[in-house]
Amino acid sequence: MQSFEVPGRFPSLNDYLRIRNPRQRAALKRELDHRVAWAAKEAGVRPVKRFMVRVVWFEPNARRDWDNVRSGIKFVLDGLKKAGIIEDDSQRYLLDTDDGYGHDKSNPHILVQIYEEGDPTWRKRA
Repeated sequence: MQSFEVPGRFPSLNDYLRIRNPRQRAALKRELDHRVAWAAKEAGVRPVKRFMVRVVWFEPNARRDWDNVRSGIKFVLDGLKKAGIIEDDSQRYLLDTDDGYGHDKSNPHILVQIYEEGDPTWRKRA
């Protein structure tokens, strides 16, 4: 298992959809993808072929619904592709996803855990 942290938090799905200007929305997506790619490269994450990913979202408080927070998985997967860690996030490569949630008032962040196919530490859901 490989892991890394992305500092801060991503906008909720509601916040992202409120951006009406397509250029502003595209710029925000590029920024978020880049944050993930940079964090993965800084952590020395090596490329994987077929994989599973677990993302643990640490929010500063309980104000946002988890379903809105978890929408950030799009940026996580696209950032991993941008960094060259994964070839693609299609079902051919991405075997499963899992989420965890927590609160960290002083350090909101996103913990990304990548399990390569056959990794014995992955607990596959039924």
